[in-house]
Amino acid sequence: MVIGHYAVGFAAKKLAPRASLAVLIGSAIFLDILWISFVVLGWERVRLLTDKTAFIPFEFEHYPYSHSLLTAIGWAALFALVYKKITGYSVGATLIGVGVLSHWILDLIVHRPDLPLYPGGNRFVGFHLWEYQSASLIFEGSLFILGLWIYVRQTCPLDRAGNYGFWIFILLLVGLYLGKLTGLPIGNNAALVIFGLVTWLSIPWAGWIERRRAIRKES
Repeated sequence: MVIGHYAVGFAAKKLAPRASLAVLIGSAIFLDILWISFVVLGWERVRLLTDKTAFIPFEFEHYPYSHSLLTAIGWAALFALVYKKITGYSVGATLIGVGVLSHWILDLIVHRPDLPLYPGGNRFVGFHLWEYQSASLIFEGSLFILGLWIYVRQTCPLDRAGNYGFWIFILLLVGLYLGKLTGLPIGNNAALVIFGLVTWLSIPWAGWIERRRAIRKES
């Protein structure tokens, strides 16, 4: 799952309007932030595929600390508890915990059977929707559109930056997701670098968008 995770962050704004969009999106992509960091540190491993027909150019060889079910539950609880301690916003904390855990659930649908249930375990799960490119696009695209629709109905821009900056952000996410289909050479090391940069930078960008948009009064 790629842009589908962002859908969760956008949609969560409806249920937790006081929570920052940056935090909501950050919770939904938190496991990938951990994964990128752990790969850089050498704690987890990914192999870059050279097959240009592969829908996602990564083979996830070892990522039990960021993407096992047990650790996902633990990260979700930790993120929610820290947020609750800092803000006192219980609804936001709950949605943030759900956001972190939703990452694993959505990955379960699209990944090959490579998701561990717990570190050190030898059982792996995944419904491998990514092997069906059209179905993957429909599923993840629909999820993203739904989350985006919920967020747009919930908020309105305060100025041009809140309008154009937001839609540029959306176009960047969609453009990178569709890059493989439009011929971008993502089946190499650049794929991991681009994915990592977008993942990290999307959080402060979402925070900037938050300051340029407001909750609609009629919501």
